[in-house]
Amino acid sequence: MENNELMQLEKTLTAFEGGVNSLVIANKDDLTRAGDILFQVKDFIKKSDAKKKELVKPFKDAIRKLENEFDPKIDKAKEIKSILDGKISAYQMEVLKKQQEEEKLRREQELLRLEHLKEELEEKAAKENNSAILNEAIKVEERQERMMSEPIKTSQSARGDISTTTLSMVWDYRIKSENKIPREYCSPDLGKLRRAVNDGERTIPGVVIFQKPRVINRV
Repeated sequence: MENNELMQLEKTLTAFEGGVNSLVIANKDDLTRAGDILFQVKDFIKKSDAKKKELVKPFKDAIRKLENEFDPKIDKAKEIKSILDGKISAYQMEVLKKQQEEEKLRREQELLRLEHLKEELEEKAAKENNSAILNEAIKVEERQERMMSEPIKTSQSARGDISTTTLSMVWDYRIKSENKIPREYCSPDLGKLRRAVNDGERTIPGVVIFQKPRVINRV
């Protein structure tokens, strides 16, 4: 679009704006004049939108052509990525599971050792009536509590030449029964509400149904 065309559009808009801002509808003649201006504004919008689409179309066609060339290749790469993700996660899950089992066994053995140590210290403290030894037993018990509260490892990493591959266990969800989902996690179906109101429904719990003015302006 030439600059003079854009300038003409801007000039027309300015004229519309000035006329509308100074417009006061006080009688039927004012109303009919306002209706004519409204029709002109609507026509301006329609023609300007059509011109915009005409000018934009070649660019959209070029974009669509590029998308048609690239999208199949990108989709194929995504399929390859999905296969790789599956193989990598399967292997790393096995490694992580083994590490977790080893860590769990090590922790159980250490807790058992600490339990025996605590019992020995408590017996010794009782025999010797020694508060210092009893404090050592308390410290051992605190170590046990800290160890039991420590989370088991939930990630596994492998460093390559150009990247590090890490498997992390994250929380996710899937819907099992829609009817049992609490209300706060649900969104109203606005399209269904609109259709119900248009079909004559006037009472819906939790919804205020009302009328509002709508101006219809035609030739």
